[in-house]
Amino acid sequence: MSSADQPHIPQREGKPQAAIFRSYYWREQDALLVTGDPQPIFNDLELHLLTLPESPDPLLIQMLHDALAAMSLYAVSRPRFENFAWTVSLTEPKMNLFVSGSRENDTVVGRVFTENVKDRENGLFHAQSLRPNSEVQNSNIEVEGLDVFSWVEKYCRLSDQNEIRFFTEQESSRGILLSPLVKREEPWMEKLEADSIFKLLDDAEAQDPLQFGLKPLTRHKLSFNCGCHLKRILNLVVPLFREAIDDLFQGEESVEVECPRCAAQYSVTLQVFLSHLDEMKG
Repeated sequence: MSSADQPHIPQREGKPQAAIFRSYYWREQDALLVTGDPQPIFNDLELHLLTLPESPDPLLIQMLHDALAAMSLYAVSRPRFENFAWTVSLTEPKMNLFVSGSRENDTVVGRVFTENVKDRENGLFHAQSLRPNSEVQNSNIEVEGLDVFSWVEKYCRLSDQNEIRFFTEQESSRGILLSPLVKREEPWMEKLEADSIFKLLDDAEAQDPLQFGLKPLTRHKLSFNCGCHLKRILNLVVPLFREAIDDLFQGEESVEVECPRCAAQYSVTLQVFLSHLDEMKG
């Protein structure tokens, strides 16, 4: 293959940054507390967006930030080796918001779709989860407004049968997920204020967490990383267009193909397409 035929593979310099998340057992409330600062994930998202032809408007980027933060905290609260994907379809603004998290790989990824979005009467939150040696679990709930954290809280309440609550900090990107380990009648989480729980956490981490009733459990590093590459994209595109090659290329020598998970752009030449098709035929 000549250099002119070499497909363009989007890359960024350096390795993805890792965001640190920690989990604690909160003895007084018999609850799991997960906390972390997803700012490194946001930084890598911003670098990734610079490689794309177009970037979403600021409102959609902020919603994507919130979704990645919620997914990160949620994923750390779940057993290892589980994988998750959430897709939210809205009518105002008209968009699909996608985020995915992998406890197996300790990665999160997400993107926004603004083209070819179906009209809906109500917002729809579609969740998928996959455990080892199990079938994909699907769940759908209707959502309102633009508060990503409230969507996830509703999803956990209705589909996971688990009450959770998110807390965010005004002056930073830090977040907390609180998940009771035992069901209680009184709505104790609703009475908690973000300032008080962040102060408890700060005091505990500055001294000895055990003295404040917090038992350290786990520490995880999560990064923004799709894991897409040319062969994976070809494995998606070639089966779809193996009988409609002319429709895909329309007389051109190459076509731009978009990763469905992160929107990265790949230039696929006709030669590469046909070569991969031959490989798949065996």
